[in-house]
Amino acid sequence: SESGLTVNWLEGLGVQFRPVAAPGSSNSTIPDGSGIIKPLLAACKERGVQVFLDTKGVALLVENGHVAGVQAEQKGKSLTIESKAVILATGGFAANRDMVAKYKPEYADLIVSCSIGSTGDGILMAQAIGAATIDMERVMPTPTAEINSKRLITAGMRNTAGAIIVNEHGQRFVDETWLYEPLSIALTEEMAKGTLDYVFEVFDEKGKESVPIAQTYVDGGLTLQADTLEGLAEKLGLAPDSFAKTVQEYNQMIKEGRPDPFGKTKALKPIETPPFYGIKIKSDHLATRGGLKINEKAQVLDLADNPIPGLYAAGEVTGGVFGGGYIGGGFLAEATVLGRVAGAQGAIDVLSR
Repeated sequence: SESGLTVNWLEGLGVQFRPVAAPGSSNSTIPDGSGIIKPLLAACKERGVQVFLDTKGVALLVENGHVAGVQAEQKGKSLTIESKAVILATGGFAANRDMVAKYKPEYADLIVSCSIGSTGDGILMAQAIGAATIDMERVMPTPTAEINSKRLITAGMRNTAGAIIVNEHGQRFVDETWLYEPLSIALTEEMAKGTLDYVFEVFDEKGKESVPIAQTYVDGGLTLQADTLEGLAEKLGLAPDSFAKTVQEYNQMIKEGRPDPFGKTKALKPIETPPFYGIKIKSDHLATRGGLKINEKAQVLDLADNPIPGLYAAGEVTGGVFGGGYIGGGFLAEATVLGRVAGAQGAIDVLSR
């Protein structure tokens, strides 16, 4: 119910959204990522908000049962920040291997492509003062991270550009549009059958042009490319004949309107416009859907489901928002919407004390 108002609010602060998005996907900002960070940072500076970089939160300060600030470390020195309200927006714990191993041990050894700051510190600080958590086992892998840079390859390459995924024999083996976790499991199982610990994501020039961020993969050296399918196969280390046959049969299936043998029903786009691109990928840690338990006011709850006075949370540090599913762009919506709710509720509570 707050999403539309939040978009309007962001636009009022100078955030620009791309005017068109594929059905069922999210509208990204211009440019991606920094397009939301820079306007928000500028708005903070205009309002005199103090920003501390290279500063780690260590503990929450509590006075008379009310959260009263944060104990932090800044370049090895202790820093005490007093406040009448604290909003935790510290992200998830996908980069904390110990926490992942505790709550989802089967994912403990995946590579990490999430933010290096996703170490679960906010969750741990809140737990230390009695905060409850929810859905902590819902660690969210993504099937497509480039093996060397560990950079996430957007699902838009599969769901919008129509990229396919092939194994070390140059053969498709799965519906590429499956959701994150099922596809990650399928890729991991396929890699276990062979000799490589990665598979290949393949798309063509038309597919690349349909997803703006794809050009950054090319510019960043994440892709291998060639003007022919056989040439791309050689660069990827695949058998040229087998790979070319896979793509040609896939294209013919689409043109003839035959059902896909793996059940794929969307993003069925022929891969036929050179140059052709390939990325070596494997599953990785993208995010966590579990975290601090909150109510509709973004107040952090204790083990008895009572709000902890003065403590609020927004974004990936929270749990219970997504449950078992996830929709592209959802984390950004969660962060901005709950951020506004937490800020407003915190102000209301402070002024009413």
